[in-house]
Amino acid sequence: GFGQALDLSSNDTIRLKVEDMISDKADKYQLTGLATEGYVGTTFSTLFKVERDGITTEITEERNYASGILDQPNEYKEPVSTWQRFDINGLTIGAFYALVALGYTMVYGVLKLINFAHGDMFMWGAYLGLTGLNVAVALLSGGSALMLIPVIILVMVTMALVGVLVERVAYRPLRSAGRLAPVISALGVAFILQSLARNVYGASWKTYPNVLALGGRINLGGGASVAVMQIVVLAVSFALMGALYLFVQRTRIGTAMRAVSLDHDVSRLMGIDVNRIIAIVFLIGPGLGGIAGVIVGVYYGSFDFTLGWL
Repeated sequence: GFGQALDLSSNDTIRLKVEDMISDKADKYQLTGLATEGYVGTTFSTLFKVERDGITTEITEERNYASGILDQPNEYKEPVSTWQRFDINGLTIGAFYALVALGYTMVYGVLKLINFAHGDMFMWGAYLGLTGLNVAVALLSGGSALMLIPVIILVMVTMALVGVLVERVAYRPLRSAGRLAPVISALGVAFILQSLARNVYGASWKTYPNVLALGGRINLGGGASVAVMQIVVLAVSFALMGALYLFVQRTRIGTAMRAVSLDHDVSRLMGIDVNRIIAIVFLIGPGLGGIAGVIVGVYYGSFDFTLGWL
């Protein structure tokens, strides 16, 4: 039986005969219902044998059994599909959080201000997306994935305008007041936005309508698969990040943004309207955050008013 592969799946029953190497006492263990992601519960550190269908493999190392492949004695390999699933999930989650981070870093790059309110604008994007989808479902007496497009556009525009308003009211009057006052103002705006969301929508978890028809999975081979929802999230996120990169690198406004991030005074001497550029930054950043909020709501299906505290 040595060197012959054992396929340990989640539905297998594995009988282990554990032999104590000191007292030579033998105990028998019956393990059932191994979890797909790995068995957590029993660690064997003595010599034991795996017996299945007449095949016996001796193991002398401490390990936990999980679903996967035992190719040869003293060797355990995690299934390739598990790591592929981890990679896909991590890439998907990182994609929409990157949208939030881009807006956050744009504000810091131009103003050197930690915009604590940015996360709550992201949270409001999720709430406004929920409201828009509910209205669309009620008006259309049903739903489809296409209704996400106008909802995302409306949320982006709304949160962009909110961002400009917050900059004009809470940050611009304090721009020359030192470093501490704008930070305190940003914290105040964050608390206001969070409290407003809790009072308007309630403190309970909200659930997105399950009518978007984005189910199903695509097989990638090797036992791995990707959900259609993950493909949509990745496509939208990378498209927005690519568009932002081209905007910053290839347009005159993008060049002005990079100049303002280096030095406000020199930018003014070069004829750049610094206040206008900062307003555009607060237009783009919260807009991206609002889109990310809708994506998170659709992807996870539920959220609450603490979503903005990343």
